[in-house]
Amino acid sequence: MRKLCLRCHTPLSHIRTTSLLTRDVDPLLPISYVHENRVESFEVEIHCCPECGHIELFRHDTDVPQGGGIAQVRCPACGRSHDMDYPKCPFCKYDYNA
Repeated sequence: MRKLCLRCHTPLSHIRTTSLLTRDVDPLLPISYVHENRVESFEVEIHCCPECGHIELFRHDTDVPQGGGIAQVRCPACGRSHDMDYPKCPFCKYDYNA
């Protein structure tokens, strides 16, 4: 699935995939502390817009089938599809709650 910038709709560039911890851990502690105390983490993909510099994080999940993820909805104003969890169309700013 092609990821677009929410601000300027330019295709995002993948920067890297990394782990985020689910709770704060002192950065001076050794990495073994994280493993020994079973601090949970999850993988995220970091993407950056080459035009405006906007950064987006996406869950890295290799088990999601193609076309999986958040359901899509078609905007009644501009007709473009986008993730249904947005309160406004990210393209034309149509407000679904108005």
